[in-house]
Amino acid sequence: MRDLVSESGLPRTTIHHYLREGLLPPSRKTAANAAVYGPEHLERLALLKMLRGPELGPLALDEIRRVLPIVERGVAPAAAVELAALSGRVRLAGAEDAGPTSGRTLPLRELARRSDRDLREVRALVEAGLLEDGSGADRFDAADLAAAVACGRLIDAGIAPEDLRPIASLLGEAKAYEEALLDLASAGREDGQEAALRESLRRSFRDLHAYLLARDPGS
Repeated sequence: MRDLVSESGLPRTTIHHYLREGLLPPSRKTAANAAVYGPEHLERLALLKMLRGPELGPLALDEIRRVLPIVERGVAPAAAVELAALSGRVRLAGAEDAGPTSGRTLPLRELARRSDRDLREVRALVEAGLLEDGSGADRFDAADLAAAVACGRLIDAGIAPEDLRPIASLLGEAKAYEEALLDLASAGREDGQEAALRESLRRSFRDLHAYLLARDPGS
């Protein structure tokens, strides 16, 4: 713990608080009053500092609980914050629950029921690349549910899932192109510098996306 405090720059009380809240992986106990922490704990603490600070937050603990499972799917932290905000608009659990909880997922059939869509429609959205099973085991999270609800509004307006496929395809190509640009920009950097640069540039790309999407199509 002493080393973890030194390396992370966080006080012992904060780290213990995160442990109690389940925001850190469990430690490996070596004795009754001793435990060992690994690189995964430092990485998680660095992420929590970003989420609790001005860089990506400050987020409340409940919001962080929605972000962490998305990051664990391989999504960049800034993008995970945006997806978590989207997932916060819908309820993943039953109507009696206050909202989505960390790590809770739904099978495809339940996703269809909670988004009030026909199962065939939801399968069509998956096939069109508009919904993604991040776990690879027919399990979907709150962000997927929010996207299904959004797609449902488009379907109700007369837009078929197949008609939405080019949007997913074009955005996928744009993302791949941006990742290639990130590779060029970060080539030769040290590991710590590379990760920070890539995250900063991803935020810049997202700011550009917001501007371009808000711009008048005729301009």
